[in-house]
Amino acid sequence: DAVNWVHDLAYLGLEDPLPSQKQLCPRGTSCAVYFQHYHMPWPVGHREFVLFRSISVDKKGKKVSGVYHSVEDERFPEKEGVVRAQSDHTLWQFQALGEGKTEIVLEAVADPKGNIPSKAVNFLSKTWPKHTIENLVKRAGALDEASSQFVRW
Repeated sequence: DAVNWVHDLAYLGLEDPLPSQKQLCPRGTSCAVYFQHYHMPWPVGHREFVLFRSISVDKKGKKVSGVYHSVEDERFPEKEGVVRAQSDHTLWQFQALGEGKTEIVLEAVADPKGNIPSKAVNFLSKTWPKHTIENLVKRAGALDEASSQFVRW
């Protein structure tokens, strides 16, 4: 279905797979909470996110959007030695433009928290979106099949 397809496609764009990611509810249910754990090199502490995801499909506009933001979830309390990062807003948006072209929009407003130098955060915030979308396009082109829900767009 559209919800799972957008989620799977979005994570294909990561340069390296997430070391740990769990969908806290079964696929295909209305629940959409994800736990992500990032192993970071010393001296930066490991980071984790607990995210809520909502998906919208605009068939007329041929647009699919996935919006994520941080939430608290009692199943994943904060742990000592791990920094709970904050995502205020992350948007993945895919819009069919015709002639086999798709517009991809990625917006992310996040605070990694902790002891990461601001120069490193600023550098990553400028390079990460472009690099992630380039990898997503490369990997999506290698897929054997498209979601039947979007093939005619």
